[in-house]
Amino acid sequence: MTKHTAYRREAILEYITQYSTANGYSPTIREMAEATGLASTSAVHFHLQEAVREGSLTYQRGRMRTWKVTPKD
Repeated sequence: MTKHTAYRREAILEYITQYSTANGYSPTIREMAEATGLASTSAVHFHLQEAVREGSLTYQRGRMRTWKVTPKD
């Protein structure tokens, strides 16, 4: 993973944490794209799926706005 990719992924995870704390549910993928400066929702989706694969993020399949950042050990 490049530094740029790691930075973007961390920015998305931080935004999810902040948004969820403030609102009680996670942001939409479009909101994540706007907040992190990504031009497309597919780029956000890529980072989300990689974070899930790495174990940094979980969600409930088939349910909207259920992204949860997994605490680091």
